[in-house]
Parts: sequence; structure tokens; C-alpha cells
Amino acid sequence: MEKKVLIIIVLVIISTVLAIGLFYQSVTNENSMTEESEKHDHAAEMAEGYYFCPMHPDVIAQEAGSCPMCDMDLVFVEGEHDHDAEGEYICPMHPDVLETSPGDCPVCGMKLIEKEA
Repeated sequence: MEKKVLIIIVLVIISTVLAIGLFYQSVTNENSMTEESEKHDHAAEMAEGYYFCPMHPDVIAQEAGSCPMCDMDLVFVEGEHDHDAEGEYICPMHPDVLETSPGDCPVCGMKLIEKEA
């Protein structure tokens, strides 16, 4: 009888140690996978698109949210944001309309103005 109890106790201890080891390994793998997924290329992320404030086009974000200056919702724009762009033209009413030459806004027909540096 004592031998059966001893065997059961040993099996419970071994099972517990294995369970803890497997749990620790899975948590460690999840953390390393999360760290790898968090490492990213900023340029590649901005190439997909970015968010900006229609009233403050200098406010740029990678995620949806609100403008810290006026609390308006940020607007999504596809494509890469060019920080050093020269000779760009925007619509005064639709700053998401960005052209490389003067012309009219395709949304409202207003004349595009040269973007300030």
C-alpha cells in the first residue's frame, strides 16, 4: 500500500515538473515571437499608408487616433509620406490630395497650392 502511494506521489511530482516546463517554454516562445513581430521597418510601414490631421497636415501618425492640437479624427492616406518633398501641391480644403504639379483638386475643383516646407 505504501509503495503505491509513493509511486503516485512521484508521478504527480514528475507530471507537475513537466507541465511547468512546457508552460514556461510556451510563454518564452510567445514572448520571442512578439518581440520579432514588433521589430519592423518604419519605411515599409509608412509605405502602406499613414494618418494625418486635415487641419494640421504636419501631424502625422502610423495609427488611427485624434489630433493632439484640435482633437479631430486623423484621416488615412495610402502611400508613403515624403518628409523632404519639394514641388508638391495640395488642395486647401483637402490636404490629402497631393500632386507633383499645379492644377485643380479632383475632389472640389479648387486650385492646388504649393505645399509649404
